[in-house]
Amino acid sequence: MCLKTISILHLQNGQKQETVTRGCAQQKNTTQVFRNKQWEQEHLVQEVYKEGCTEIQANNLAGSTNIHCYCRGELCNSSSFFSLNKTVLSVIILINVLSLFDV
Repeated sequence: MCLKTISILHLQNGQKQETVTRGCAQQKNTTQVFRNKQWEQEHLVQEVYKEGCTEIQANNLAGSTNIHCYCRGELCNSSSFFSLNKTVLSVIILINVLSLFDV
């Protein structure tokens, strides 16, 4: 599941500063469980978010707002993906290997 966070800070001069962060949504829930007379960490991966956007008023005094958008699917949060083709990657590896031998 992907996450896009839009943070908006309203400045005193009437302008606003907007920052966009993209990545994976936190889906791992870690809890402490008492088993066999000792505490152990138990990890549970779950889908806890609904697709869509929600607005959160972060700080009313500072006038900041956060918008969290959750989505499913590859690159659904408009994140970029850099992909090398196999030929370019092979040439880069070959150059690095040759530089190790001072050829």
